[in-house]
Amino acid sequence: MEAHNLFTSIIIPSIMALTAIITVVIKMQEHFILLSRNVVKQSKDENLVNKGLLPKFSLGKILFYRRLTMKKAMSAAKNVARNIEALEFEPTIIIGIGRGGSIFGALISYNLYHTPIFSVDREYEWLEKRHDKMLFTFDIPIHLTRRVLLVAGEAHTGGTMEAFTKYLRSIGAGEIKTCVFYKQSICTQHIDFWGMEGENTILMPWQNAQSIRDSLSKAQAEQLKKIQCQRDCPKVIYLVRHAETEENSDGDRFIGSTNAILSEHGRAQAEQVADFISKKGKIDLIYTSPLLRCLETAQTIQQKVQSHLLKNDDLREMDYGVWEGLQREEVKIQFPELYHKYEEDPFHNYPERGENPFDVQERVRRFWEREILSLPSNVNQVVVVTHKTTGRILLNNVIEGKGTSFRGKQMANASVAKISIKLGIVEVEYENNRVFLS
Repeated sequence: MEAHNLFTSIIIPSIMALTAIITVVIKMQEHFILLSRNVVKQSKDENLVNKGLLPKFSLGKILFYRRLTMKKAMSAAKNVARNIEALEFEPTIIIGIGRGGSIFGALISYNLYHTPIFSVDREYEWLEKRHDKMLFTFDIPIHLTRRVLLVAGEAHTGGTMEAFTKYLRSIGAGEIKTCVFYKQSICTQHIDFWGMEGENTILMPWQNAQSIRDSLSKAQAEQLKKIQCQRDCPKVIYLVRHAETEENSDGDRFIGSTNAILSEHGRAQAEQVADFISKKGKIDLIYTSPLLRCLETAQTIQQKVQSHLLKNDDLREMDYGVWEGLQREEVKIQFPELYHKYEEDPFHNYPERGENPFDVQERVRRFWEREILSLPSNVNQVVVVTHKTTGRILLNNVIEGKGTSFRGKQMANASVAKISIKLGIVEVEYENNRVFLS
C-alpha cells in the first residue's frame, strides 16, 4: 500500500512534470533560437544575421530569438501554390535563391505537381567594404524560362529579388513572378506572392544556433585570412586635392562646407591630374568627398581610368563656421587674434560655429581605418579625392601620427600625394606633387 501511495503521489507527478518540461523545451527549440550576446554581436558585425533582428526576451547573457517553424513554411507553401493556381500562372521553372529560396521553392514545387526547380546562390563583387555588385555566374536552363517563379526565403528591402529579376530579363526570360516565404513590411519592391508578412526581422525555419555559429567561425577565419593577405599585398594610395575653384583664386577664400564648383582653369587642372593618374597603372577604386569640387575632379579621373567611384562623407572639408566665404585677408582683419592663434594651433583655436578639428581628425581616421586599411587583396591602387584641411590632417595626424599642427603640410589645388602600404607599414613617398601641371 505504501509503495502504491509513493508511486501515485510522487513518481507519477514527477514523470508528468518531467514530461511537461521536455515538451516545453522541445517547443522552445522549435520556436526559438538561443544565442549568446557575444555571438549575436559578432554575427551582426559580419552581416550573418540582419542588424534589425531583435530578441523576444533574454535570460542573462542568453538571448531568445523567435524562429518561424517548418510547419508554417509548409502551410505557407500550400497557400502560395493555391494563389498561383488561382491566377492561372503555370511556371515552367522555379528558381530558388539561396538556402531559404531553394527550400521554400521546393515546398511550392511539391504543391504544384513537381515543377522543375533550379537553385542558385548569391555571389558578390567587393566594392566599398560591403557586397555591392551582385555577380551571376550560374547557367540557368534558358529553355525553361518562359514562365519563371523566382523564390527567396525572405525579403527585407527586396533588392535581391530586383537584381535577379533584372538579370533574368537580360538573358531573355519570359514572364517572371516573385515569391517569398516571409515579406517584411519595409520591403519596397513589388512581390507577387508571399507566405507570411510582418514588421519585424525573424529567423527562418532553416536557421539554427549551430549553423549561425558555424557561419560565424567560417567568416572569422576568412577575415583573419583577409587581414593577413592585406598585410602581404602592397597598396598604393594617391591622395588628390580637388582642382581650383573660383573661390580658391579669389583671395584664397575659406570654403569648407560651401559647395563650390571648379573654375575653367580648375577643369583643365582636373584633366591633367587624370592624365597623371592614368599613367600609374590600373586604378581599382576612387573615393571622393561628396562636395562638388571634389566630385568633379574625381569624375574626371574616373573617365580616364574607368574605375568605381564612391562618395564618402568623412572626406568632406572642415566647416569654417563664421569664416565661410571670407577671404583670408578679411579673416585676418575681422578676427586678428583668433586667426593668429589658429595659425599656430588650429586644433584649439577654430572659428565660431565651425567644426572642431578634432572631430575632423576622427572622421578622417575612421575613413582611413574602415576603408583604406580594410581594402581586400584584389584592390591594389586607390585614388582619394579630398580637400586641403582634410587632406593635411589625414597626412599629418592620421598617417604620420604627429600630434603637431597640420598647417606645416602643403596641399595645393590639384596636387597629388603618394602613400604606399607594404607589410602593414605606411609610408608617404611624396606629397604636394604638381609637376604634371602646365
